[in-house]
Amino acid sequence: MNSVHICNPENINELITALNQATPNSRILAGGTDIIISLHERRINPDLIIDLSGIKELNYIKQENEFMIIGALTTFTEIKENHLVLKYFPCLAEAAAQVGSVQIRNRATIGGNIANASPAGDSLPVLSMLNAKISVINPLGFIKEYSIDEILLAPRKTNLSYNEAIVSIKIPIPQPSFRSAFVKLGTRTAVTIAMINMALGINYDEQRKKITDASLVLGAISPKALRAPEIEKIFIDRTPDYNLLTEFSHRLSRLIEKTAPVEFEMEYKKDAVKGVAADLLHKLLPEVF
Repeated sequence: MNSVHICNPENINELITALNQATPNSRILAGGTDIIISLHERRINPDLIIDLSGIKELNYIKQENEFMIIGALTTFTEIKENHLVLKYFPCLAEAAAQVGSVQIRNRATIGGNIANASPAGDSLPVLSMLNAKISVINPLGFIKEYSIDEILLAPRKTNLSYNEAIVSIKIPIPQPSFRSAFVKLGTRTAVTIAMINMALGINYDEQRKKITDASLVLGAISPKALRAPEIEKIFIDRTPDYNLLTEFSHRLSRLIEKTAPVEFEMEYKKDAVKGVAADLLHKLLPEVF
């Protein structure tokens, strides 16, 4: 292995300087929970590692007007405990609470989880469902926003250039009628990699007892987080009942059968997803399910 130069920027201006030094063989390190393993296993041999951990201004959660903004270096432990996240986006808190072990959650960052582009990444279906925008900085200091779908291209592959870095995530604050939930099905180990994860958000009119809108995104069934607009339609102007649950379960099973390749364990998942559907609706509408 060749020697690796480590660059430790402490602010955005120093990050811009570091990005100008990057080559296609360089890597950006956030929490380091994935890249350190790759280094130890010699799957990567970078010439430069830009370590973002010293940029304290990228670690925050705040509300600005109609948006909640999360700095790219915010850890999943910080996300799952934050009062704004718990107030507006319980689905994101639920996803953050299920990322790896306690030790991993204390180090893993939301920016790193996006950039890693794992099909099973726990935050990705949630951020997609919430219509989050990802802010990316380039070597000129310009910042551009992308949707999750624009960022993710394939497993472990994004549209980010080698000399770009994620700096923040912006999520629109929902209406008071909005409810959201996240469910993850994985193996029974302390550090669980999702076999299926799913985020569902609905607007629920409590007076009329009807769902007025829905947004559904699935993870770990395809190369990247998958939105399901045809299934979303079954919720619109619907009074929640067990007929809805049955239809939801069957539609999910058919979607997985149609979408998931064999290597994504389609046969198992098309049955297991029915339990995930029941868990989601129970979390969203405990007064009904």
